Amino acid sequence: MSRRCPEDGAELQPETHFGVQLDICPDCGGVWFDDGELLAASHNEATRIRALDAQIPAHQKTDSPNFKKCPADGATMEEFAYLYKTPVRLDSCPVCLGLWVQDGELMAMANALEEAEKDRGDLTAEHQAKVVALMAEHENMLGRHKMFQRVIGFFSIRRGSYF
Repeated sequence: MSRRCPEDGAELQPETHFGVQLDICPDCGGVWFDDGELLAASHNEATRIRALDAQIPAHQKTDSPNFKKCPADGATMEEFAYLYKTPVRLDSCPVCLGLWVQDGELMAMANALEEAEKDRGDLTAEHQAKVVALMAEHENMLGRHKMFQRVIGFFSIRRGSYF
């Protein structure tokens, strides 16, 4: 069974990029990624996603209906935000877990991924500072706890009882 573009109904053409066979629409430039193919083709790196985008010819976007049919199994795809909170909206099949990426969205994904990596670096430094502060507070509490144990032990020995 041939796969059809969810945007314009054109037959998707198989092309190999970074060792992964993708289905690409010759009319609108959209790309169908079967489950796991985006990760395999990009290794989740913005530079690889940009390179993949550069290999696929640019086309005009088409106005498509809000509901799109999965090229692999015909199920109605669901729209979601890439990386949860970015403005990049992608379509995914809830049945086969495939992903439809329209022309220009690969570049937007690469930009969002770079921004998320930069923000993660900032958060990592902030989290490391918090961990250091919590460890210092923990050491302080342990010191106070050990002193309290010594005081209690001293009074217990004087009274002749042991805990």
